[in-house]
Amino acid sequence: MSKKTQKNETNEGKIIETKEQKFVRIVEKRVNVALDKLRLIKNVFGSKSYSMTEEQFNKVNETLLSAVSDIDAAYSGRTKSKNETPKFKI
Repeated sequence: MSKKTQKNETNEGKIIETKEQKFVRIVEKRVNVALDKLRLIKNVFGSKSYSMTEEQFNKVNETLLSAVSDIDAAYSGRTKSKNETPKFKI
């Protein structure tokens, strides 16, 4: 087994995943959930069933772009971790 796929066994027979394996397991789930939610948001804007102003669209777009920017900042170490998520309102 390579280091990436190798899981360590303790003396009790329990399998312990590496930090990278834990990251991959968690981030794959969370990104897939986020992508599904983004698809649902896209469906609202692509539908003729709803009416919105350009200002409303811009507010949604800016909010989402800001959230992605926060992810980049967290990775680059430019921000402290915040677990609070403000509620979005138009």
